[in-house]
Amino acid sequence: LNDPNCYTVLLTGRIDRVFHDRVNQLLEQNELNFPYVGLAKLSTSFDSKVQHIDQLLADNPFIKKIIFYDDREEHFPFFERPSEVILETSS
Repeated sequence: LNDPNCYTVLLTGRIDRVFHDRVNQLLEQNELNFPYVGLAKLSTSFDSKVQHIDQLLADNPFIKKIIFYDDREEHFPFFERPSEVILETSS
């Protein structure tokens, strides 16, 4: 979070209308300050993450590389693709 060359964000499949306050509370308690926190607004965690990534790439053209960490094994095939593929298909 403190690397000036990184734009670190938090994306979670937690539903925004249910977990918004709790996620913010946990981040504050642990002194984690992400410039962007994306909670799920869609029906699936995966779809929500993809929507947030698309928006982040559209709003931040300076992003050259994406590194993902995810605890959902079923998401790995998409997120293991080279970031160039994601960048090309996000617009």
